[in-house]
Amino acid sequence: MKTKLLTVILSLKFVKGGILMKTVGYLFLVACLILTLFMVGGNMALAAEKKYEGVTITVSACVEDVWDKVRKPKLEEFEARTGINVVMDDIGFTAMREKQIAEMSAKTGTYDVLYIIEPFVGEYQDAGFLLPLEEVMTKEDLEYANSEFFPALLDVCTFDAKLYGVPGSVMTHGFVINKSFFEEKDLGIPKTWEELLEAAQKLYNPPDRYGIALPAGRTGTTQEMFEEIMITTGGSIFDENWKPQYSSPEGLKTLEFWLELYKVSPPESINWWWLDIWSALLTGRAAISYGTTVQEMQFNDPEESKYAGSFKFIPMPVPKDRLGKPYPSRVNTVNWVITVDSKNPEAAWEFIKWINSFEMKKAEAFAGLKGGTFDSALRKYYDDPEILAARPHIKNMKEVLMNAETMPLLPGMPRIIDILTLNLNLVVLGDLKPEEGLKKVDEEVYELLEELGVY
Repeated sequence: MKTKLLTVILSLKFVKGGILMKTVGYLFLVACLILTLFMVGGNMALAAEKKYEGVTITVSACVEDVWDKVRKPKLEEFEARTGINVVMDDIGFTAMREKQIAEMSAKTGTYDVLYIIEPFVGEYQDAGFLLPLEEVMTKEDLEYANSEFFPALLDVCTFDAKLYGVPGSVMTHGFVINKSFFEEKDLGIPKTWEELLEAAQKLYNPPDRYGIALPAGRTGTTQEMFEEIMITTGGSIFDENWKPQYSSPEGLKTLEFWLELYKVSPPESINWWWLDIWSALLTGRAAISYGTTVQEMQFNDPEESKYAGSFKFIPMPVPKDRLGKPYPSRVNTVNWVITVDSKNPEAAWEFIKWINSFEMKKAEAFAGLKGGTFDSALRKYYDDPEILAARPHIKNMKEVLMNAETMPLLPGMPRIIDILTLNLNLVVLGDLKPEEGLKKVDEEVYELLEELGVY
């Protein structure tokens, strides 16, 4: 268009009186000005888009299957558009916390972005490792965060009214059952503790099949399952003053139920965590396992198990006397945070906005049955008809997320997990009596929190 305009102007003939000559001159100047503005505007847009040209950020994360399927292919587009070079430091989950703490304690500035589970958020923030996001977020960013995320999930990263991160992914808990085994014994879907235990006992046929795969190892899996079962009693893990309540009547009732379930679990489950209990379910060695919403999809993949099509996710059963009474469901989150010593915090925030966008989350939702362990923390994800059709397990998640809670976000939460799981493990082994084990948990957790200044 610019070329045609100049051609028309320059091809006009001069006419008597010089009027057209002057007009041509003015039009020529206007055309040049328009051309210049177009060129400058284009360069400015390009400069704005390439604001971070040559900037490198390093992201520390435990890489899931979804990275290879969705994020890595799209990462090239993000890098080309922004000029940001993204280096992924893929760390095994068990080694991730130790390495992150070592780097941040030494203030090396190695990491710009971390993708971490909620117990780490409180610990890292208390240690001064995290950057308040208000330092890089615009007013529009803050408004978006407050409107688009479920409040309970945003609370995970909020300390002293400051936001230190945003939730990237979330999952809710319950049990996964093998329906074909239940149908063999003409068993209904368990809604209460009593029905769950009865089903596990009736399905117990060792060594070929065990009633339930119970995690009893010294890992976070044990802690999560025990605390979530305890919450269904109406009890609390801590009171309003952060005094631990594991040895409460509700805690003891939970542990006694736990021990009954262990009797119909494989004996080696004394050392089990997530992958072990899921493996037992997939191979048919167990009829029931603790699980998450998304497992219903993963387990029903024919590549995963010969029992594909038989697995069903069910909500947490509750004590018979609590049937119909609400309780705050537990959720797990993985959160995007920026380190306080990041050399490029603005570029880090650009990366977080991109990877946590609805467009990315929708692409992950359609990545296949193994597209990712968790679902999005964005509200609109649960209202999208295409996502609902592709991931039927999320139909009941929205209500849960509206009334959810995460594990207590105390500075010493990783150490509290260690204290609880060690003593539960010793009770299961028979080295401690139930009352003794839970009393030890309360005493040691109180001593830790007192040391950390919580009281």
